[in-house]
Amino acid sequence: MERKVSMRIIPFNTDWIRHTKEYKPWEKPVSGDRVDLPDDFIIDQPRSPSAPGGPRTGFFPDGSAVYEKLFEAPADWQGKTVFLYLDGAYMNTRITFNEETVAQHPYGYTPITVDLTPNLRFDIPNRLSISVQGNQPSSRWYSGAGIYREVSLWVGEPCCLDPHGLFITTPAVERDRAEVEVKAEAINAASCDREAVLEVQLLYGGEIRARASEKLLLRRGERVPYSMRLSLPSPALWDDVSPNLYDAVVTLSAEGQEPDSIVRKIGVRKIEISAADGLRINGRKLKLRGGCIHHDNGILGARALPRAEERKLENLKDAGFNAIRTAHNPPSEALLDACDRLGIFVLDEFFDCWRMGKTGGDYHLWFDDWWQRDIDAVIRRDRNHPCIYCWSFGNEIREANGSGDGSCSRDGVRLVKAQAEFIRSLDPTRPVTCGGMFLPRSLACGPIGYPSIRTSVYNTDADQAAWFGEMVDQLDIVSLNYSFQHYGRFHELFPDKPLQGSETLGIETWGNREAVRSRDYVIGDFVWTAHDNLGEAGAGRSYWDPEEGKGGLMAGYPWLSCFQGDLALDGERLPRSHYRKVLWGLDRGIHLFSAHPADTGRVLYGTGFHWHRVWPRWTYPEEYIGKPVQVEAYADCDEVEFFINGNFCGRAVPEKMIASVTIPYQPGELRAVAFRDGRPAAEDTLTTTGSVHAIMLEPDRRELRADGMDLCYVGITLADKDGRRVYGEDRELSAFLNGPGTLAGFGSNNPCTQENFGTGRRVTWNGRAMLVLRAGHEPGVLDLTVSAPGMSTQLLRIRTV
Repeated sequence: MERKVSMRIIPFNTDWIRHTKEYKPWEKPVSGDRVDLPDDFIIDQPRSPSAPGGPRTGFFPDGSAVYEKLFEAPADWQGKTVFLYLDGAYMNTRITFNEETVAQHPYGYTPITVDLTPNLRFDIPNRLSISVQGNQPSSRWYSGAGIYREVSLWVGEPCCLDPHGLFITTPAVERDRAEVEVKAEAINAASCDREAVLEVQLLYGGEIRARASEKLLLRRGERVPYSMRLSLPSPALWDDVSPNLYDAVVTLSAEGQEPDSIVRKIGVRKIEISAADGLRINGRKLKLRGGCIHHDNGILGARALPRAEERKLENLKDAGFNAIRTAHNPPSEALLDACDRLGIFVLDEFFDCWRMGKTGGDYHLWFDDWWQRDIDAVIRRDRNHPCIYCWSFGNEIREANGSGDGSCSRDGVRLVKAQAEFIRSLDPTRPVTCGGMFLPRSLACGPIGYPSIRTSVYNTDADQAAWFGEMVDQLDIVSLNYSFQHYGRFHELFPDKPLQGSETLGIETWGNREAVRSRDYVIGDFVWTAHDNLGEAGAGRSYWDPEEGKGGLMAGYPWLSCFQGDLALDGERLPRSHYRKVLWGLDRGIHLFSAHPADTGRVLYGTGFHWHRVWPRWTYPEEYIGKPVQVEAYADCDEVEFFINGNFCGRAVPEKMIASVTIPYQPGELRAVAFRDGRPAAEDTLTTTGSVHAIMLEPDRRELRADGMDLCYVGITLADKDGRRVYGEDRELSAFLNGPGTLAGFGSNNPCTQENFGTGRRVTWNGRAMLVLRAGHEPGVLDLTVSAPGMSTQLLRIRTV
């Protein structure tokens, strides 16, 4: 029998009016743009060398905005509780409801819950106004600005369950049986005491696998916690290989009202972490193959659309990652939902600073007043996600790494202890850490907090030992940045503490892998970064003149992105990604790349976050025929042989799984063959292409949900007559969309360009570009046309249903 449930979670993302002109407090905006949320009003604005955030934010401007929405409350909401929920808005958010300020929230990355019930009107429309200030400098990376995550209304009965008061754990997990504990908070907002029944059902594949119920007495005006345990036979366990999920349906049935229910996806799993045995998931030993990611979605800006978050993680999983670190702020819930479904472990991080800031307008201004409220909001939202294995309450924190004077270090001890204890009070089931707490001496007094790439000597002098040890005592896992060479020393000092590399350099991938592989007490590492992101402009660049590196880690305008990622802005796997997957033992093939012949013999320098300047191309101008060219192949093998047009031209024994030779350039086919035990095991080829002949459009899907949220990613390739991607002949493209949807993003992977988003035009980079279509709310057909001067216009048709 179908059960009616009444804790309705109503998406509240459509038909907002956004005003970006500044108004005086007593003025009312008179016009604006109609937008759907999530929205980032910064991404399409022109970039400038004089932008207040500079290279940190990718030379984007800052600004403020007001979002307004009128809505009518249906009559059946009378007597019920109505909450507004924002998953995130950047930043300094003020919420006004029916002319009364009902909430203010400074941090741009934590969820906001507001009780609208006292101010709700039923006779005339309700006016909701949300103002945000995206002023810079307030971030060390591209933050975007606006209501960039999803918004919803929660409508519950007078006696209802607190959606974020639910905490479901699995204290005992065996192959034949698991114990599931459900803690819930019931609220009685009715005018009298009520008798009620709390029921829990666990469903898998639509079938009830376990259930339990208990009678309650809810006193008027009280919030009451309840707990019950269920025995689950033959559980389908969650891990990174088989991320099985159950539906936990928690229902509160009180007299005189409809049942109030909450449904949560949960995973049944057992995570064990120790210095002696490393990390185990359901008894299986595992190393974390992790990557740090920022919150933006490339050409979409900061908009946390569920499909964008999901696709990003699908690409990371395909590249071999099984873990991410949310650097350096809590992620969207949409991202965590996708990690649950895909089986990706998450190091959920809260802050980039505490009392000592890293930019003038960052979280240090509000830390003392807000850190408990923000941690509480994040953990209550996130703690039912099986993907989260650890909480991190900071990154390269100045109070905790000796970059201040002795009093700051002592202050750091107190703050570490206070936060660790507070986190455990909300969730005693997960370990606690702080990312990169102990900075290299070379940056001990630095103002920004970026690690030195030239040294890994941490502050372990005798005069630092006291506070250093006290801080480590508060942590369950010690998280070190750029210090794989000193894991052994840390283990000698703290033999009972497991370690993880919370940030590691991509150029040091081999050393990091060996340090993790050979030590049980090191549970894994997180490369900086797994995915390219906007801002931190040019931090992953390479250069030929070593003098260029003396100007600082980041670069000047028009650099756009950090260019540090294994994956490019649009999710394409870059050469370093293929190397990493080979190194992890997940790819037994071979991957072939070449450098431009003009660069042969030159010494390449870089920031330390860079990679070799190679690409999967074998097409160069005629002037380079016969000239030497550097070629490298990534493979786990004994040796690699190289052939040009079928003729043997070189042999190399891989060093750290990279086989490199210098051979004369000849157009045609370059082939690399990997040998194991004297036998060919894998091969890869690069082919000289013809000139650009056509534009190829490759959508990742041809049918979208007409829900205002679904996305279609369309890869654009410049191809020769044989359909092969052409490097070195980039063209400016123009795109136009007709139908019930919007062109949400259009860009390339070029990390250094003066182009702006939102123009409908983009120059390809390495023969490639990407655009994103966002479905509207009406079924129909989206007609996308893409053109370039002198080339045939291409049409793509996408259905929305």
